[in-house]
Amino acid sequence: MTIVSEINRIKTNIANAYDKIEEKGGTLPQEENSSNLATAIDSISTGANIPIDLNFGASQSTSDFSFLSDIDYSSRVDFSNMFNACTVLAYLPLIDTSSGNNFSYMFRNCYALQSLPNLDLSEGLNFSNMFYSCTDLATDFSNKDMGKGTDFSYMFYNCADLPNMTNVDTSSGLN
Repeated sequence: MTIVSEINRIKTNIANAYDKIEEKGGTLPQEENSSNLATAIDSISTGANIPIDLNFGASQSTSDFSFLSDIDYSSRVDFSNMFNACTVLAYLPLIDTSSGNNFSYMFRNCYALQSLPNLDLSEGLNFSNMFYSCTDLATDFSNKDMGKGTDFSYMFYNCADLPNMTNVDTSSGLN
């Protein structure tokens, strides 16, 4: 892939994101560029429940996700597939996941992911495949409150670098 084709691909992705923002009733800035994208996403009246096709997955070409800390995720309940197959994600800034109840496939196949900030998972119900094949993930989930969770199937499948975990509350788990 040439630099020119990569730049064109990124421009197309940004244009498509702005189309979705407009479709969802968000406020469009005068300049539609990557710098203004976070603010435009935040303007969607659904409380930043960003539609799944604005999630960051296999099409993401940059490993800089620092702009995420500027987006209000406090009322987003569905984090499923947010970074699914985002193979360049190594670091995630702290985002507010306190209202989230669906974390399924959130980081599935994020091979470069090494650690996470202290995400609030206390309202989570579905954790299936959340870290499936995050082969470099070394975050300690000891003492993490996931007591409301009912589906933990394949949550840590193929996560060879995880430390031993203690006191992880999975008391409501069915899978």
